[in-house]
Amino acid sequence: MCPPNYPRITSTNTYTAQTPIGSGPYVLITITMDSAGSMITYLDAYRRMSHGFGTWERIDRIIAENIPYDRVEDLSTFYRIDASYVSWLGLQYTDYRDWSKEIHTESDPMYRVVNPSNMQGYFDADADRYIEIEFRQ
Repeated sequence: MCPPNYPRITSTNTYTAQTPIGSGPYVLITITMDSAGSMITYLDAYRRMSHGFGTWERIDRIIAENIPYDRVEDLSTFYRIDASYVSWLGLQYTDYRDWSKEIHTESDPMYRVVNPSNMQGYFDADADRYIEIEFRQ
């Protein structure tokens, strides 16, 4: 099973997608799957975008491992980690930064959440928690 519309890197199960640098938003995604397509063994998703009529900048990033196949709905395939995976160790890195371009910088943002160890407590405390990846055809 191959994720649709993602170029495959030859002789591996790694797929990448990238928007042009300077586009809004800029997105870079790398996904590695096991040979059967039953698990995303590695995910690195990065997004940078302007908002607030271009006066604000935002970065979102997640690096995660071992996200199992969950289901197919219509033309979409889903991989999901949810409440049954208490203290899931696959969440390797999270980053969220949001800043006003007039007052702050990327290295000193107004809002920031980073460090998967700190995020794990929030993830475990929410009974409806999940990370879900959807591939659409």
